[in-house]
Amino acid sequence: MAKPKTELGQQCPPPLYTRWDQRMKPVLLSYLKLIDGKRLCLSLQTQEPDIAKRHMRLLVAKLLAKGRLSPDGGAAEVYGPKGRRRWRLDKLDTEVRRLKALPDAKYGSEALATAKRWGCPVGIIHHLAGRKPELSAGAYRNRRTRAREDGEQIVKATSWHHRRVGNKLFYLNGGLMNARLEVNGRKYMWSLSTRDNDEAAAIMEPVRLARERVREAAKRVLDYESGSVGYTDALRTREKACIAFAAAIINAGGPIELAKTVQDQLPGEVGTAFPKVVKAKPMKQVALAKCVDSLVDLILTSPDGPNGPRRELEQNAKAKFGVSREDFRACFQLALKKTNTPN
Repeated sequence: MAKPKTELGQQCPPPLYTRWDQRMKPVLLSYLKLIDGKRLCLSLQTQEPDIAKRHMRLLVAKLLAKGRLSPDGGAAEVYGPKGRRRWRLDKLDTEVRRLKALPDAKYGSEALATAKRWGCPVGIIHHLAGRKPELSAGAYRNRRTRAREDGEQIVKATSWHHRRVGNKLFYLNGGLMNARLEVNGRKYMWSLSTRDNDEAAAIMEPVRLARERVREAAKRVLDYESGSVGYTDALRTREKACIAFAAAIINAGGPIELAKTVQDQLPGEVGTAFPKVVKAKPMKQVALAKCVDSLVDLILTSPDGPNGPRRELEQNAKAKFGVSREDFRACFQLALKKTNTPN
């Protein structure tokens, strides 16, 4: 055997045909040379030599049965099946065939359960089944980092598109519900002209859904190298999602500035010819119309005119519709005119 190259390998030599992996934490890996000349390095998920040897016996036995490992090699001599162990391999073959036939939605959990029953690393089960599991968030980040270190133009998830979206995009302030969104490091707030929580939720729900679609579209951009065809298509999909997000903001009474901001291209990205949403919905006019209708109903139900001082009516309208004093006075005059009531 060659002298171990790592400090850990010198202090604690690994079992035959294994080696230490020190990238994340010290664990043992299989280190087998297959018939096709390739090296098979699978994590044995243990630091204990005896446990690693048990995993190697299972892995080597299956590789020999498939004809991928030479029966005359040293690994077959050390870890090859002997005596009554062979019947266990037939049972494992049945398990592997069952896993191969499973749909993707069920495969991950079933593979974990199989590995637990057999007391072996799930990586061995994945290898025997010939299927790749869904990457964990940590593995995904590590692969992207290594690809970036190798010189690939991998996009980083640093823009506002990748921020998590809360379930509630509004809050109560001054007796009225106010919308709140953070885009590109800046917070945007505007009045929803209502005090009712359910009504505010109904107004902001399309905004929340559109924002979530932007985030999902932005995730797909990360799967491609900058400049590739897939990258360009993913950018277009994200841009469409941003345009729909801008439309939802406008329909909820949001500022035009915010609608324009969510549609801006990031530095270095090439924009498309999609039409932009810049026209705002006049939410103030909607609030004024509601105020006028409320005053008309109040006047019609009170033939002698609205009860109470004008100041109290003004405060109620401000709390309910978010109108200013000047706007209330204009609404009041319009309501009097509509009902032919003398001032």
